[in-house]
Amino acid sequence: MTTDEISDHGKDSSIGRSNESAYMSFILGVALLVMVPITLNFNVSLWSEGPLAGPTSIPMNLVYPAGVIGVILILVIALTSIILGIQGLLSAAKKKTSKVLPLVATFVSVVAFLLWVVVAIDLVAILSCFRFIHY
Repeated sequence: MTTDEISDHGKDSSIGRSNESAYMSFILGVALLVMVPITLNFNVSLWSEGPLAGPTSIPMNLVYPAGVIGVILILVIALTSIILGIQGLLSAAKKKTSKVLPLVATFVSVVAFLLWVVVAIDLVAILSCFRFIHY
């Protein structure tokens, strides 16, 4: 095999830049979708048990800012996933390759973002209620 054959082989690879962005977007979107019911379960447990659940009380002065920062970071990751999906879609259109994976990745990422907005509102509402309760 000559060096020309090796370099030509890399140019026509089936996994191009559009697919890399779409794969990353899809992986992030699915991971975020999996985390939604887990976080909602945590929210329900936190609401039903209250801030004094467990052997020691939860320091609400630390939980509220940590929850807000965590939710903001998750939403930034979801937006990054959407951007990667759109980037993969644009790249696939430019290269005239299949747009199925970038479309699915973008759709999954948008759904994950919208569900995380609901989870964020729920978590911040629960933590806001506990913030003003003094036991």
